[in-house]
Amino acid sequence: MRIRPVAGVALVIAGGLAAAAAHGPSAQADVSTGEVQANVAVSSAITLTLHTASFTLAGPPNTTVAQPGAVTYTVISNNATGYEVLVRSTSDVLTPVTAGNPDTIPIGNLEVRAISIYRPLSTTDTVIANTDTPSGPTGDDYSNDYRVHIPNVRADTYHTTLVYTAVTNP
Repeated sequence: MRIRPVAGVALVIAGGLAAAAAHGPSAQADVSTGEVQANVAVSSAITLTLHTASFTLAGPPNTTVAQPGAVTYTVISNNATGYEVLVRSTSDVLTPVTAGNPDTIPIGNLEVRAISIYRPLSTTDTVIANTDTPSGPTGDDYSNDYRVHIPNVRADTYHTTLVYTAVTNP
């Protein structure tokens, strides 16, 4: 193999390998490094998704009518100590839809199955679900049964609004 000299470059052959070294000062970049710690602060959170917009219990006066699974919902929470789900009525009576009908049904006649037993509703919160652990990754699914004791009232549709609330445990 024939080697030609190149101006400003010294060629060194050692052990059958050729290497070139440039004459003159070598160029190096100045470098300074530092570190930053990245933190992600995750707060406790809870989400309640109601899957039921309304339900109707229908029957004649002086009977008790029930509907299994009347209300369904999902709770998602990462709270380490779990959560509770509460329900309450916005009114102490179910009022008639028909104008001029003076009859009402006491809210206590409407009952929710809360943790295995029926409990009368009121305008204060009733606990209907309770857990001491976070929900599953896609949430915990629930279903509440409702029943009503229909008193001797006029034929009509009687209604109230139920407020569901999910709250993390302290």
